[in-house]
This record gives sequence, C-alpha cells and structure tokens, in this order.
Amino acid sequence: MCATSTRGDEEDGNGEAGGDAGGQPLVDSDLFLDDSGFNVSGRHDATFIRGDANSDGGLDLADAVTVLSHLFLGGPAPDCQDAVDASDDGMVDLSDGVSLVASLFLGKGPLPAPGVDGRAGFDPTADGLFCNESP
Repeated sequence: MCATSTRGDEEDGNGEAGGDAGGQPLVDSDLFLDDSGFNVSGRHDATFIRGDANSDGGLDLADAVTVLSHLFLGGPAPDCQDAVDASDDGMVDLSDGVSLVASLFLGKGPLPAPGVDGRAGFDPTADGLFCNESP
C-alpha cells in the first residue's frame, strides 16, 4: 500500500517554486526529477510498507518476484520505489530481492522500517526514491 500527500507547492508567477502551505520556501534540494517514471517536484510524504513491492499490503514471495521481474524481465515499474527498496540503501537493485527472500525464508529478521509492525509508515531514511501519486 502506498499513499502520497503533497504540500501546496506552486509557482509564484515567475516560474519559480513558491513556499509550501506552511510558508516554508522551497530550495533546490526539494525539487526532484527522475526519468524512471517517477516525476516528482516539491516536498512529498508517502506511507508504505518496506518490501511490499506489489502494493498488496503484505510481504510474501510475490513481492520478491515483482522486484526481480522489474529488474531483469522488463516487468512494470512498481508503484512505490521506497517500498521496493527492501534493503533501504536508497537504490532499487538485486539486493532488494535478496533482502526480501532472506527476511521471509532464511530467518534474517524483519526489513527496516516502516512496516516492521505491519502498518504503513513514512520512510525514516532520506533518499531519492518516491511513490507515484494515487489518481
């Protein structure tokens, strides 16, 4: 499950981003463009369960298959990059599929937060990964 919420970032008429709804000005580090299908600008918050690559609300072998299919078979990009980043290293790569399988079947313990308790939460690690906005 991946839900996003954006704060009111709008242009100020001069083509520059204005502040958020709380009056905070945006800075260059708040603007992100990613050519992998996740075009995000402004400050974004998202809740997700770490490792829930298929966004079905749970962790199972299907999540590892979703990650590996996307990486190696040209499968569709998952809705939430942060959820796919099972190893919480800020990248979507083979280590994420391995981390999922190790956690599920090899007794390597839970994946990093959020989701350790089964509930979606915000990413405690700053990185360049995001979730698509819900329509």
